[in-house]
Amino acid sequence: KQYRVTIDGDAHNFNYRTDVFADADLAKAWKDGGGEGEWGVPKTWQQVQAVTKFLKGKKFKGQDVYGYLDAPKPWGGFGFYFLGSRATAYAKHPDDKAWLFDADTMKPRINNPAWVRAIQDVIDALPSEPADQINADPNTTAFQQFLAGTGSMIPWWGDVGSNVKTNDSSVIGDVTGFSILPGSDDVYNSKTGKWDKLASGPNYAPNCAYLGWGVYVMA
Repeated sequence: KQYRVTIDGDAHNFNYRTDVFADADLAKAWKDGGGEGEWGVPKTWQQVQAVTKFLKGKKFKGQDVYGYLDAPKPWGGFGFYFLGSRATAYAKHPDDKAWLFDADTMKPRINNPAWVRAIQDVIDALPSEPADQINADPNTTAFQQFLAGTGSMIPWWGDVGSNVKTNDSSVIGDVTGFSILPGSDDVYNSKTGKWDKLASGPNYAPNCAYLGWGVYVMA
């Protein structure tokens, strides 16, 4: 028999500022500005985009407030995982979860409409993010920006979750929440070449950003 215990899954999670999304003034501005639904933590990438654009130019606790923090700068190959976290809900169809390659032919899928939408989301969001965000890598977004109070949403590995409490530079230890990656109102079906809206609601899909580690025992 073979036994395995997972010790590191390397999946990205969604980190957000609980105080920003509970703020009454921002909630009023969101409603007055015609924001869709109640002010709160985005559940889909469509909502992430809307919130990020809404927060541009807003103030929170006397400081400029920003929404999502992208990490466009190359980061030794690992930066690709952060684009991947934007793409999973668009690209992983419940009936066909292969998203990097066609499982039967190994034809790449990273240039399909799901990935193109994810890239376009980055392009569309950057003007609403901090100045020079295009030169930010994931270390910048997590440890120089988010922990220091800049930005209200980032995807990252579990390091952010521990560092908000243990890192001396963190100012958000008591105002950080965590969730799964946002979903999407629709998902691309690579087999049909069409976007599907699921009867069950938004499509949610994880991103195993790197690999998994485990302890194995063979008996």
